[in-house]
Amino acid sequence: MNAIYLIGLALIGILIAAFTPWGLGLFIVLGVIFAVTIANYRRTRELHAGMEEIRRHLGLMEQDEARSYDLEREVRRADGLDEQERAQIDRLTEEELQRDAGTK
Repeated sequence: MNAIYLIGLALIGILIAAFTPWGLGLFIVLGVIFAVTIANYRRTRELHAGMEEIRRHLGLMEQDEARSYDLEREVRRADGLDEQERAQIDRLTEEELQRDAGTK
C-alpha cells in the first residue's frame, strides 16, 4: 500500500518539478520524499512496538529482555503524560518518600 502512495507522490512530484521554474520542483520532490520516509518510519516503529507487546504477552521474551521492554514502555508512557498528570505523580512520589523517611 505504501508503495502505491510513494509511486503516486513521485509522479506528482515529477510533474511539479517539470512545470515549476528555477528548480523549485526538486525541493518539493525532496520534501515529499522526506515526509513519506518519516511517515513510513513512524509506522514501522508502531508495528515493532505492537509485535514486542505480543511477544511480552505470550511470554516469549527472556527475563532481561522483558525487564528492558517494561522499562522502555514505562518511559514512553511517561513521555505522553500531560503536565497535570506529571504533577500528580510527583506529589504522590514525594508523599511516599516522606512516609519512607518517617519510618526509618
